[in-house]
Amino acid sequence: MRPDPAIAALAETELTAGDLRLEPLQPDHAEPLFDGLADPVLYRFIPQEPPSDAAALRARFKRLAARRSPAGDQAWLNWAIRLPDGSYAGLVEATVGGSGAADIAYFVFCRCQGRGIGRRAVGAVVEALAAEPAVTAIGASIDTCNVTSIALVEALGFERTGTIRDADHFKGRSSDEYRYQLPLRRRGAGMPPMTQDLMPGFTPFDVETAPGIRIHGVRAGDGPPVLLLHGHPQTHVTWCEVAPRLVAAGHSVVAADLRGYGDSARPEGGENHVAYSKREMAADQVAVMRALGHDRFAVVGHDRGGRVAHRMALDHPDAVRRIAVLDIAPTATMYARTDRQFATRYFWWFFLIQPAPLPERLIEADPEFYLRHHLAGQSRTPGLPREDLVQEYLRCYRQPGAVHAICEDYRAAATIDLEHDAADADRRIEAPLLALWGAKGVVGELYDVLATWREKATDVRGRALPCGHALQEERPEETAEALIGFLREDPLTSP
Repeated sequence: MRPDPAIAALAETELTAGDLRLEPLQPDHAEPLFDGLADPVLYRFIPQEPPSDAAALRARFKRLAARRSPAGDQAWLNWAIRLPDGSYAGLVEATVGGSGAADIAYFVFCRCQGRGIGRRAVGAVVEALAAEPAVTAIGASIDTCNVTSIALVEALGFERTGTIRDADHFKGRSSDEYRYQLPLRRRGAGMPPMTQDLMPGFTPFDVETAPGIRIHGVRAGDGPPVLLLHGHPQTHVTWCEVAPRLVAAGHSVVAADLRGYGDSARPEGGENHVAYSKREMAADQVAVMRALGHDRFAVVGHDRGGRVAHRMALDHPDAVRRIAVLDIAPTATMYARTDRQFATRYFWWFFLIQPAPLPERLIEADPEFYLRHHLAGQSRTPGLPREDLVQEYLRCYRQPGAVHAICEDYRAAATIDLEHDAADADRRIEAPLLALWGAKGVVGELYDVLATWREKATDVRGRALPCGHALQEERPEETAEALIGFLREDPLTSP
């Protein structure tokens, strides 16, 4: 069986991983890669020897540049890792069999190790493979003593599926290997099992909102449409206890993952982080609603989702019938009034906007620790967030490119979003606006929330709930009741 031609096409595609470029391997890469690949330290855990000279390496690369094995039963995908300064840091390799099963391997030169390069480069290749329908599985075999590579694949979400005893015998010893497999979630193929458990009765969807941009979410119900947008570090499942109540109240409910979050696309940020401007993120969600048959709708946004909803109400007033924002003050207001107390309690606003890859590398060193610390700081309700929600957020946080996308969201908020806000300083949201916030949270303690929104909208109402930042998780019944009451003021009776 021969691999699908689409896989061979992927072998000719240049990939990016933040500031790294992954160039399809060519014979001309032999000279700049030789010194790094000649280091015997790289071969401690594999039955392979360093290249004898650049000519031998060139001959090998020429064979690999065919992109397929001589028998045609394997696709050979190889990328050279290029740094921003033009030098090279190593290789990422993928061998794909006729069934579509891919095996991953990589080299990072000794001088470049300890900088997160391997994780980012391998993550980019894994993400590209996972997006290709012809790829049916992604795995890796790793020497049981190779703790660095074990940590790398586990950080990318690979799961250990077994141990191969005496897999190889080289360098005077027998080698055991762990076998790893990456659970694949196909676009349009449904929800991961945990998500199905968290959102029973909801139907998954994936909508292409722009070339290469797909937004994932779930929907259920009939009636006036409501779009629910999550914040950081959550995904659409944060609404798991609110969304069913809205459906029961007679609404068509759509809960979507923002661009860069959950199972939605994670594009590169581009110049001035424009791809993660709230303007682009809002346009995604308007396109989703139109694709689902809703030209006008109410939007409810928590945290980052509230900032997307704010921009949506300004850019798409004909689409937004009503808007609710949960536990935020306007972005420009919060930056303009920043003081020591706010900067201390919302430190991530200033940490995540630092130039790449500083925050990415620090978070990716232990994403679970960072995520749990952040979630614990948001909640003021013992025992929350629920562990099943934490596990789902962690699954998404560990996906290749996820942390970088989240940082780009915050970088956009501190740059291009403020430019857009300044340009619209004299405009007001015309749709009725409901503001809800946690009385025990930072926003409720530091701001007169209603006053901040009356500076931005013409028709504002709202109140505090007895909780912290995550109203929809800490007080789902009261949050739903407030939203249902607000939405009932709308004369709309059909989608």
